[in-house]
Order: sequence, then C-alpha cells, then structure tokens
Amino acid sequence: MEYMPLNVNVCPSCELPVGKINKHGMASRKTDWKAYATAIAAWLFFFFYIWWAFIREQ
Repeated sequence: MEYMPLNVNVCPSCELPVGKINKHGMASRKTDWKAYATAIAAWLFFFFYIWWAFIREQ
C-alpha cells in the first residue's frame, strides 16, 4: 500500500483525481459531472422516446 501526500491532486497508484483530505486522512473523490450529464441526457431521451412511441396523438 502506498501512502499519498496531502498536497496532491491525483492518486499516485490509480492516477484518478482526488479531492480534499478529510480529518481521518482519507481523500474524497471529485464529482464526475460528465457521468451525471450523460445519465440525465439518457433519461431525457428515454422519456422522449416513450412519449413519441406510445403517448403522442397520431
């Protein structure tokens, strides 16, 4: 196991970005906003398809 210095922005073992260090010495992961945006876009597309395929008047 490799210890991580307190002043780094990237984990030395997995090369993922990390956030601030908490009082227990654990680093939090930064929020992956692209994943949230992709999930919201997928849900919107799904709801639009359901409306288009089954609900709209023809």
